[in-house]
Order: sequence, then structure tokens, then C-alpha cells
Amino acid sequence: MSDDEAIIDVPVLNRLPTGAIVTFAGQCATRSLQRFKELWPDAPIETVRSIDRAVGAVGVDRWISVALYEQVERDVAAAFEMAEKANRHDAAHALHVISAAAKSAITGGTAVGLYPGDGVPADESQWWRFKYQAAFNAAGATWFAKRLDLVDPIQADFAVISEIARDESWSQDQKTPPWVLFSREDPEDAPIERRVALAVQDLCVQLAEFVASHGSDALAAIEWRDLERMLAEVLRGVGFEVGGGKGAKDGGKDVIARMTVRGKRLVYYVEIKHWRSGKRVGDREVSSFVEVTLRDGTDGGLFLSTSGYAASVHAQLAEIAEARIRLGNDVKIVSLCQYYVKQRGRAVWEARDVLPKVLLDGTIRLPTSPATIGTTPGAPAASSGSGASAAPGAPHRHHRPHPPRGAT
Repeated sequence: MSDDEAIIDVPVLNRLPTGAIVTFAGQCATRSLQRFKELWPDAPIETVRSIDRAVGAVGVDRWISVALYEQVERDVAAAFEMAEKANRHDAAHALHVISAAAKSAITGGTAVGLYPGDGVPADESQWWRFKYQAAFNAAGATWFAKRLDLVDPIQADFAVISEIARDESWSQDQKTPPWVLFSREDPEDAPIERRVALAVQDLCVQLAEFVASHGSDALAAIEWRDLERMLAEVLRGVGFEVGGGKGAKDGGKDVIARMTVRGKRLVYYVEIKHWRSGKRVGDREVSSFVEVTLRDGTDGGLFLSTSGYAASVHAQLAEIAEARIRLGNDVKIVSLCQYYVKQRGRAVWEARDVLPKVLLDGTIRLPTSPATIGTTPGAPAASSGSGASAAPGAPHRHHRPHPPRGAT
């Protein structure tokens, strides 16, 4: 690595979601603060406090405001002046890292402001420009961090953030403070809520792997709440941004799956019925799901029943087709788990353009004949793809477009 190279370059950083870029820059600032204190152990107490405050502002889970960013820059400028007077030029490199991280935070926050969670940016070229600037400033932070002999820690931090962004489908507007991220390396240091959340996630991963291997027999042994949590993890793991319904009064949606394909924001509702009695789902449950899907103007819905559908559901076919809803069964759940297991370890952004097919492949194409709705759970009559395969095929590689020319 030459002296004029950043530890992590701009194109690599720009492939991450915006929040992950800014979080990485914040971790660079945290590392540099530690080195600042080592290099200048007798720094004036007010200088140390101001730099602690600056790094804290960059590393919180909120997006930095303009006023707070300006305060960070004032604190860093004052500390830089003190370091120069004291001939602490090595410590000054740490201040450059913190300043670059703050610039990454403010430009990343601007990009997020142009990219609302439930829509597409009004000016996509501006969004790409600010996102690119966030990556550019984060790369600049690593350039100065290299002068602090932080190459190995920074590379390790980037590997952790990249893995979490891949495995947890980090949304564009999500920002996670470094102390939460890096608590994964030593869970005993994490808050109890985070440790519980990680334990639940690990359980869901194990359940998905078990279902992928053992099929419908494994589903029969899973409690319905655990099945919902497992499916949320599966959808998150293959690349969706996942949220939950608001409970029994939400009108019928257990999971909300969001994604962005070529600048278009897509939202799908997923409802899961897992009745241990073996009773088939009737028209009332399907009608409720159709109603909420139409009301909310989603891009489609997936209704999953592990025990199949009653013949009365055929009366809802026209309404179901209008709402762009697909019906799936236990075979579909198994296929999603198999795809999830297959995709673990791959970069989720390369699969974004095939996610709708992943979600809907192997489901019943509507409208169709009434007889198909009442078929046994293991044998859907038709599929939304070219066939009801056990697991969708591997996705083609998809790359995001380059940022607009002139972005800095």
C-alpha cells in the first residue's frame, strides 16, 4: 500500500449502504481518538474533552445535524491549533480523521434526507452525489488513519461492518453507532437488549438451516411466533429491508419487506398462517390481507399457509389478482430457507434485481382455477416463475450505477 492510497478506497466504500459508510467513518474517528490520547498524553484537558465530544457526536445512532457538525468542526479546529503550537503533528493526524468522519456524517445524512425510507429520491443524481461524497470523506479518514499506524485495525473494522451490512441487509437510511456494531466481537460487553437480540437472531438462523435441510417436517415442529421471526430473518438475509406488522390490529401483515431496484422503491407485505390443527385458510383471512394490501398501495403481497387453502378462497380470486397477491404454502417456505442458506456469505447488493422473483417464485399464479386453491400444501398447481422449483436459481450479478461525474 503506497503512501498516497487510502486504507479503503472510494469505490469499495461506495458499494456499502450510506449508513454503513458513515458508521465506518465514525469507527475510524473512535480509533483515532484513542491514538490521539496515546500520542499526546499531556494534552490540555479542555482539548481532550472537546475531541471526546466531537467523536461522540459522529458516533451516535442519530444523523448529525448541521449545527452539531459545525460545533464538531470548531472543536477540531481549536484542538488542531493547540496541537500545532505544541508541535504534536502526529496527534494532528487524528484530528484530520475526526474532521473527515464528520464530513462523511453530514454528507451521508444529506443523502439520506434525499432518499426517504418509503420512496425514491426526488433528485437521484443529487442523492448519488452526496452518497459518493460520504464515501470520499470516509476514504479520506482512512488516509489520515494510515499515518497513525491504524491500517490493520481499520481493515478489520471494515470487514466487520461489511459482513453485518451483508448479513443484516443494512438499509440506506439506517445508522448504527460503532459501540453497538463492535459489541458483536465481545457480546459480554454489549447491553442486555443487544445480547438478547443477537441470541434470537442466531436461533432464527439455526431454524432456517434446519428447515432447509429437513423440509416440511421441520416446519411442523416450529411454533408460529418462531416461524414468523425465522421468515423475517430469511428475508432480511437474502437482501430485503424487513420490518414487522404492528400486531393483531394491523389488518393482516406479519412482515413488511422493502427493497430498491434501479431507483424504484418496492414494498411487499407477507402474512403467515401456521395452524398446528391443520385447518386450511379460508376466505376471511385472505380477504383481510387483500384489504390491507390494497389500502396501503403496496407492490404486492405474499400469503403463506403451511396447511393450504379452503376451496372457498376461489371466490376471492379477482380481488386477489387486483391486489397482486400470491399464495404460497410450506413448499415455498422451505424454498426460501434453502435460498437463504445458499446465499449466506454473498453480497446482498448483487442480488437486489432478482429479489421480487425470489419472493414470489414457486407461488400460485392468480387468477387460476378454483381447484388449485384447495390442493394439498405440498403441491401448488402453478407458479409465478417458470416452474415451482424447490429453490430459486442463483441471481445474476447486479452492480449499482456509477456516481455522476464531477462528484467529489
